[in-house]
Amino acid sequence: MQRLKFLAPSRLCSTFIFLLVIILASCKNKNEAVSVLDENAIVFKNSFEELAGWTENISLDTGDAHSGHYFVKADTTNEFSAGYKYQLSKITKRKIKFIEYSAFVCVADLSQKGALVLSIDDGPTNLLWTSVPIDQTSVKIAGKWTNVHEKIKLPPNVNINSTVKVYLWNNKHLGTIRGDDFEVRFIL
Repeated sequence: MQRLKFLAPSRLCSTFIFLLVIILASCKNKNEAVSVLDENAIVFKNSFEELAGWTENISLDTGDAHSGHYFVKADTTNEFSAGYKYQLSKITKRKIKFIEYSAFVCVADLSQKGALVLSIDDGPTNLLWTSVPIDQTSVKIAGKWTNVHEKIKLPPNVNINSTVKVYLWNNKHLGTIRGDDFEVRFIL
């Protein structure tokens, strides 16, 4: 008669933890749009392969994207690209100290001018408008994806009911500005 072999409690525990890690890793969505990095930062990302939490002005195109197949654009027809739009109260109840925002941008011609815009509104009232210029100072090689980014401190007039927007603006209405892999980081 053969005796059954049981795993020692420590071996059983490590086997269980290993299996749990494998199961959780296989369930993770690679296109997850929201990540909580730690208790002091909340990050929203979008490569435009998925659109959860992004504006309804969908100026999507396919082709030579920075990642995946899709990117947004601001061109002679659409002055503003699709972008991020969310109310602060839906992000966190805690006080947000800084916002970092970034995107990969690509222009066909270095004379192209535009901006990656961060706007914060309280209803019809604009509380903050700032931008990173997309021009020869930020993009050095035409046709190459370049990361543009900025970090701003939130002014005291921004409140929990304010709405944050991040998008591309083709302010000269010339050519096409392509954007991909937007990221908006809220630092608490």
